[in-house]
Amino acid sequence: AFTVLYIYAPEVYPTSVRATAMGIGNGFARLGGMTCPLFAVEMVEGGNLAAAVGFFAALALVTAVLAFWLPVETAGKKLDC
Repeated sequence: AFTVLYIYAPEVYPTSVRATAMGIGNGFARLGGMTCPLFAVEMVEGGNLAAAVGFFAALALVTAVLAFWLPVETAGKKLDC
């Protein structure tokens, strides 16, 4: 999440929007980073190892699909300086 946030956002959004959006995105990414280990440990200790693996695999698939549908392709475009 951090990689996409810091590479994609500066190429697409103007500075006034980007600063707020990156702050919000960074906050949500940090919340996810804090809650993910708690969620995973609870599922594994509860005997749901297959469910834990399946959940995180599904989450990775969903994020890959969402990244594929990002609205603007920046490859080969001249960036404003």
